[in-house]
Amino acid sequence: MRARELRLHEEREWRVLLHYQKPLFGHKSLIDDPKFFLAPDGRANPRSELEATIRGLFGTEPGGDEHPRCRFPARYEWLKGKLDIDPEKLPPMECSRLNTVLEKIKPTGAALAFPTSHINSPASMFGHTLVTLDTGAKSPLLSHAVNYSAVTNETFGPLYAVKGLLGYYPGYFSILPYYAKIQEYSDFDHRDIWEYHLNFGRDELRRMLLHIFELDLIYSDYYFFGENCSYNLLYLFDVARPSLALTDRFYKSFPFWVIPIDTVRGVRDSGAIERTEYRPSRSSMIKYIASHLSGDGRKLAVALARGEKSARHVLESDASDEDKIRILDLASEYTQYRYSKEYTTKEDYSKVFISLLQARSTLGKPEMSEYIVPPPADPVEGHLSARASIGAGLTSKEGKTDYFQKIRIRPSYHTLLDRDSGYVEGGQIVFTDITLRYYDIDRRLELNNIDLIDIASLSPRDELFKSVSWKINTGLTRLPIDKGRDPLIFHLSPGGGFAFRPFSACIIYAMFESEADLGKLPDSAYSLGLGGSAGLLLKIKACWKLHLYAREIAHLAGEKRGDLRFSASQGFYPSRNTAIALECVRRVVREGYAPSFKGDVHSDELAVNFNLFF
Repeated sequence: MRARELRLHEEREWRVLLHYQKPLFGHKSLIDDPKFFLAPDGRANPRSELEATIRGLFGTEPGGDEHPRCRFPARYEWLKGKLDIDPEKLPPMECSRLNTVLEKIKPTGAALAFPTSHINSPASMFGHTLVTLDTGAKSPLLSHAVNYSAVTNETFGPLYAVKGLLGYYPGYFSILPYYAKIQEYSDFDHRDIWEYHLNFGRDELRRMLLHIFELDLIYSDYYFFGENCSYNLLYLFDVARPSLALTDRFYKSFPFWVIPIDTVRGVRDSGAIERTEYRPSRSSMIKYIASHLSGDGRKLAVALARGEKSARHVLESDASDEDKIRILDLASEYTQYRYSKEYTTKEDYSKVFISLLQARSTLGKPEMSEYIVPPPADPVEGHLSARASIGAGLTSKEGKTDYFQKIRIRPSYHTLLDRDSGYVEGGQIVFTDITLRYYDIDRRLELNNIDLIDIASLSPRDELFKSVSWKINTGLTRLPIDKGRDPLIFHLSPGGGFAFRPFSACIIYAMFESEADLGKLPDSAYSLGLGGSAGLLLKIKACWKLHLYAREIAHLAGEKRGDLRFSASQGFYPSRNTAIALECVRRVVREGYAPSFKGDVHSDELAVNFNLFF
């Protein structure tokens, strides 16, 4: 067989078409659905699958849409070119479903779309990526969106995260109208969308479409960090333009996690992006219009949207025509937002919205430049996702002082003290942050902490958006509970509360918190506590940020104690991917309560860290 002589099963294009990767031994396709393979051992045997595919191309059974030429047109096109197959020598075959798709979708362009992160949704904390196929329609909203996502009805966030980490959900490709995805991300989830338009030619677009057709109704196990929405999309680009080799590069460099924005950076670095377009969400548009109004104007717009005042009230007011236009436009946008979030019934929405449009029609058009939301920093220009740190400091506990050096590694992603440019302000997402310390005087190396999950969402409340802020932290940490060596304990601390923005560069917040500890404590193996925290996050300059924080937890079950913590930290950013952090911490642990009060343990710490993002 000529395919054996040419060793086609070893060529990279064949491996990409079948989504093969090379683990320690042999090959394995990342696609788990047996319907994607013609050979019984095709998932792990590229040669067997190639030969089964060639036999299928020349066979007559099954016929129609189930024939290999109709089911796997991208494989057929590639093999036809490599083996100089004459289509006239193949059995005649009518591929009605494939022909319908090719007739309906004639891509003239493609873009990689990146809806930014939505930190209040476990499925969207890192953002998302999808591909849009432009069909030449006048409006880009009529494009097709190619999406890969997990299929699940799970609504409990922590369970979704655990199952997603372990690959318990099937992931499917789907093709939907792009306007439907925009409505989902922009209107429902407050997410801006960045579109990175690709410089693919028509032949490349056709190859990508044929491969998308092959993947229809085919599942792969979805892994939240690895085989996720972003990594699987890279196969489409590699099929379209094999020289990109994106899947190999990410598999070798990041075998355990792939973050959506990193794939966007990878596509950009490959030279496949020709231009970038920003599409603001409805909430961004609402905030932008509101920024041109006084507080009274914003309150009036909210009252109109809620039906508490009529549009006539605006028309008869003493406000300028420009402010009347802005108030009515803000009320209209906010009314649509309220309906998309199901805060109002369809009947009430229609009544209010029509009255606003009628009033607005009497005032003419605004200057269009007023409603062009200025784009924020491009997400690809933000700091890279992984971070390595080296640092030094001193610690003092009950009068005993020691000096330490530390190294710290964090695979992902962003903290409150990191540079905000390109990220959602007030959002923190950290996974597996590990710190090792060496103490000079005691001459010991120890694991200081492992923050398995450390997430915070500070969403400032205002007249328009009544957001709830929340946090969750869990992992291993050192507890200065006595005058000896600090024990390493497991802790879990969720919390919720509110945040406010007194002025543009400042966020203040307060949260109710709970905490559970497990470990070798003096009087028990566990402790449970309740308390609260408060903080201030201040952006002094673009390169300088300050975070003040206070927290107290009273542990009243198991090991009884009080835990009071104050910290002041500053971040300085010499460049996009470097940072210097200075932190001062004061901690007071009260061992027990009356009548078993044993005294307070005071510990202080001052540290400086140099952070490198990579």
